[in-house]
Amino acid sequence: MDMIERAMPVGAIEGPRMPSIGGSAKERQERRRSLFERQSGKCHWCGGAMSLEAHVPPMGPRRDYATFEHIVPKSKGGKSNFANVVLAHTICNLKRGNPAAAE
Repeated sequence: MDMIERAMPVGAIEGPRMPSIGGSAKERQERRRSLFERQSGKCHWCGGAMSLEAHVPPMGPRRDYATFEHIVPKSKGGKSNFANVVLAHTICNLKRGNPAAAE
C-alpha cells in the first residue's frame, strides 16, 4: 500500500471537492478535528494516541500533539488538502523529514 492509499481510507472523503487545510485559526482547528476523527485519534506514522490540545501549562508542549503532515511534501508539489494531509505527532513528522513522494 502506498502512502496516499494509507492516508486516504476508502470513503474518507465524499464529493468531488476537497477543502484546503489553510484558513483562519478556527477553520484549521475544525479541519484538525475532522482529520483526528478520520484517523480515530491515532498518529498516521506510529499509530500512537494523539491529543488536540497543544500544551498543558505550565508543563509546556505536549509530545502527543496532533500536527498537520503532508504525505507528499509541499516542497515536492504536494497540496494542502484532505487527500494529501494527515495528522501525526510532531516528533514523527520531524523524524520523517522531507522525503520524495515515492518514499
